[in-house]
Amino acid sequence: MQLTSKLHNICELKAILTDESSTNSILIDLYKKFDIKRIRTFFDNVKSKGIEVYSIVFSFYRLKNNSTIDWRKLLYYFVSRYLSIVKKHTKITTQSVKCLIIDDTLFNKTGKTIEFISKVFDHVSHKYVLGFKMLCLGYWDGFSMNAIDFSLHRERGNNNRYPYGLKKKDLARQYSKERDKKSHGFKRVKELDKKKTDTAIEMIKRAVKHGIQATYVLMDSWFVSEEMILEIRKIKSGFMHLLGMCRMDRRKYEYNNKKLTAKELLRKYKNSKLNKRCRSLKSRYICLVVEYKGIKLQLFFSKYKNQKAWNLLITTDLTLTYIKAIEIYQIRWTIEVFFKESKQYLQLGKSQSNDFDAQIADTTISIIVYMLLNLRKRFSAYDTIGEIFRYENKQYNELTLWEKIWGIFQEIILILIELFEIDIEKILEKIIRENSEQEKLIFILEKLNEKTNVQNVA
Repeated sequence: MQLTSKLHNICELKAILTDESSTNSILIDLYKKFDIKRIRTFFDNVKSKGIEVYSIVFSFYRLKNNSTIDWRKLLYYFVSRYLSIVKKHTKITTQSVKCLIIDDTLFNKTGKTIEFISKVFDHVSHKYVLGFKMLCLGYWDGFSMNAIDFSLHRERGNNNRYPYGLKKKDLARQYSKERDKKSHGFKRVKELDKKKTDTAIEMIKRAVKHGIQATYVLMDSWFVSEEMILEIRKIKSGFMHLLGMCRMDRRKYEYNNKKLTAKELLRKYKNSKLNKRCRSLKSRYICLVVEYKGIKLQLFFSKYKNQKAWNLLITTDLTLTYIKAIEIYQIRWTIEVFFKESKQYLQLGKSQSNDFDAQIADTTISIIVYMLLNLRKRFSAYDTIGEIFRYENKQYNELTLWEKIWGIFQEIILILIELFEIDIEKILEKIIRENSEQEKLIFILEKLNEKTNVQNVA
């Protein structure tokens, strides 16, 4: 498999975002296509005499602090327009399924006076840092991933002497203001202390109500819970499926009339005929259809060559094969690319405003700009060549982000996994988050491919 030459740019929008003059002209052009004048209705209640609000929507400051603005509704307006434009102007189909993706990321902050700020746990550094956690719902439409909903969260912690990880005098100095209990800003404040899994379920249901069509909801092990599984299966009469990594904890699954934990199931069947070999991914896997809380689940235990640890991937879709489940799950990494690019180039989470309403506003604007640029990328890289020309020149088409990630995943397994004991999830995380690691790996893969080609010729 010679994919390396097409895998250099895991960051989808880097070329556009690093060209400031190009970015500005692109935004102006796309700004018009989204029929932006319609958004005046979102700001009618705060409009003053003079300049129309819609004409300065991306260059305001006072509007960001207004708690009456429904930023979530505005974001969904752009999502709807994005999907409408794509449907109208493209005829290209893809074999990639449509997915919703749930994940969270850290917003580092530096000011203790920011409204509702707290210490939150950073899973990368394994330290508590000042900031917010952004819970995000992404939508993969087969070509591109866009954030379509989000919420900001804080963490109270267990130390009563330091609630939210701060001294009480620091909490007293935080900015505060009164909000009407019926305002949209007040509703966003209420989300701060809600369980992220509860908010995630609300987001998924809200997306379905807005007409978002997806077959799977992808998530990592942190979000896979009994409640999440049950609620997703209720949506649209079971049309939507959950697919995610799962902890091998104390929860019990019923298999062959026995209730066993994941570890007990693994111990019982890893030396049985159910332990199969996957040649294409150089792994061993065990597939079990179990019942959990009255719902049928398919469990995929997997272990790659030279690895000691087994991983557990679960899904409510009983028709999925092992390879297809792994392939679809890799789409989850597209949201990590969104986090990285938006933070690096679009100031996502970088607002230092003390007003929590401004934090919501800035996050929304970063997401909308990413969406606009994503549309430009989509039409320039995937949709600009005519259908007949594309049919004759498939090799010139640029790989979608998912295809790049899947390609790297396969390259890692086929080459590096044989040499070292590697945690593939951690490797992918490094590749996406760190440019230097990405460049190192691509270099290694190229050299190994060159060596393989020479041997084949000989």
